[in-house]
Amino acid sequence: SKAGADVTWAGKKGNVAAGQLLIGQLGSETATVTPASYDLGAQELTLVDIDGKTAPVTVTATAAEGDYVTDRAASPSGKWNLAIAMTDEVTADNIATAFTKKVNGVDKNVKYALAVNGTVMTGYEYVIDTQTVNESKTNTAYNKANIGLANANVALGTSTLSLNAATAAQAYDSYLTFEGASKTLAEAKGITVDGMNITVPATAAATSGLSVTVNILDITGKIAKKDIILTIAGASVSETETVAPVSIKISTVNSFSVDLGTIFTNLDANIAQNADATKTTVTTADGNFFALTSTTSIGDGLYKVAENTAIAFKKADGGAATIAARNATKAVITLDYASSKYITAAKDIANIYGTFNLTLTLKDKQGNELKKVIVPVTVSKPEFDDYYTANQYAGWNEGILSSVIDNSTQDAPKVEMSDKLYTVNKKADGSPMTSGNLAYTFKYTGYDGSSQSGKSTSDFNNISTDALKIVKDGVLKVTSYTVKANKEVVTVNALTNNGVATDNAISVSKEFTMKLAPAFNKAKLVYYTDGVAGTVAAVGVDNVIATLSGDGTKDNKYNGLALEYGDEILAVNSGKIGQTTTEKLNNYTILDASGTAAEGVVKIELSLAENSLGELESTPLTATGVALKALAPGNSGKLIVTFTDYAGIKTQATIEYKK
Repeated sequence: SKAGADVTWAGKKGNVAAGQLLIGQLGSETATVTPASYDLGAQELTLVDIDGKTAPVTVTATAAEGDYVTDRAASPSGKWNLAIAMTDEVTADNIATAFTKKVNGVDKNVKYALAVNGTVMTGYEYVIDTQTVNESKTNTAYNKANIGLANANVALGTSTLSLNAATAAQAYDSYLTFEGASKTLAEAKGITVDGMNITVPATAAATSGLSVTVNILDITGKIAKKDIILTIAGASVSETETVAPVSIKISTVNSFSVDLGTIFTNLDANIAQNADATKTTVTTADGNFFALTSTTSIGDGLYKVAENTAIAFKKADGGAATIAARNATKAVITLDYASSKYITAAKDIANIYGTFNLTLTLKDKQGNELKKVIVPVTVSKPEFDDYYTANQYAGWNEGILSSVIDNSTQDAPKVEMSDKLYTVNKKADGSPMTSGNLAYTFKYTGYDGSSQSGKSTSDFNNISTDALKIVKDGVLKVTSYTVKANKEVVTVNALTNNGVATDNAISVSKEFTMKLAPAFNKAKLVYYTDGVAGTVAAVGVDNVIATLSGDGTKDNKYNGLALEYGDEILAVNSGKIGQTTTEKLNNYTILDASGTAAEGVVKIELSLAENSLGELESTPLTATGVALKALAPGNSGKLIVTFTDYAGIKTQATIEYKK
């Protein structure tokens, strides 16, 4: 706007003449710089058009991190505010065309890009539009109720207070003064102002009840002012420091310890005395960080990770520490998540892995920043072994699992993957790392040479079917399998490219080799003599291999022929093994060859090995044992028991005999 009259003005820009062009704050943008340590404020920033011509504006970068602007250049978050204002080259005479170019005889707004030290860093997307309907404006004084500061928190030392956005847009110039009782208080404390700069000595820390008068000359040439209460910091801001990196795996921990070293034990006494642990926060500027409590950007453009209730300071011995006592050597940060679901602003789930800078900010009770600690946190994908440990009692031998086809209680013979193969690891608080059973998939080469993969346990619910290509002619042809154990351990709420939040699962998996055996591969024939198991069965004078007697106790020792499977034993006779007997061995009912195959049933057939001396009776199983036809003393041979399980797989157990 143009000044409607001469104005006497005590601000830095001096008096204003009638008709003089008055320009407020043109606009602002934000930028995120990688790496965060790069000092954007020390670089030359310009707006340039496609022809390389520089716009008549100044671009000033100030660190967005923190509650107020200090003389520290670095922005721990990598975020910067860019203030854009016109230069003195722009006058009332040329403002209409200063940011345009002729296109077919018509003035069109020029599109500019942001350049850093002469290098274009953005697209050509910025427009400075001065084409108004009417050049003249109503010269109405700016409403002083809208006057404000971007932040009223003031650091010790010299800092610059900035107008809020609404005020800056309408202010041609501004300066600070102390008036009335505040002038007396400021003089007593040694607090001074110069333009928009304020200087607060260390002796004035935590001064309360001080207000500053913000004087503005608006773009209409009118003067307005407003008193604003200031909050003076309780201590000087110290330098930002960086601690040793922390490595964590998603969902395996919901808290992690930060080694503070001597940072908090060597705090300035003023900081230690004025720090308020309840105001301490941990934030990150990177929305990809995996453990956010909110996907909504808070005031300073950061994403919230945890509030003060989630930060515990610890002494070297693990006990609780306090900032005032300067005995904190560790900070334990707890990440807030519910029902094993994490929230992230990442567009791709892969982006939640990597190194992120968290900022632990120590503040005073007024909320002023006193100390910042940068915590680099490397987030990696969890591994299977982070969640599970192989159960030593589940049949493992050097990473290979021995498993047996289950014929005992199912409708059909199957491969049963026990939920006890692995035990679930515990978190630091003793709670389980995850819940629910693992899923298993198999791959192997079928007996016909075919490649089989992606098979699940449900495919093995009936291994008798030829579709699996593992059982043929009563033989288990395929005994070795590669098995993959898999578990979805955590859900991440990640943003897709169209901005819609969707759930994405993180899974852990591990492959191992499984050796599969028929149900009765470990059954054996044993002949006891006075409680001692032997490998040769005695044939009595009645030509019978006597069945097992006794109960195995000291006074009633085992004697005779038995079937053993694991820790269980079954006497070999027609009373224990027949067509309809209900005696069981390791949960299996043992029937003779005339029995009917079904779940939980194994049929047996007796025979003698080739070259054995003697023959079995036509009905060899008797009440007293296994009957052979007449043998001469000294005759010997081998008795064979052939087992046929529900899957039709045949296995054998043998024992020598001698009369």
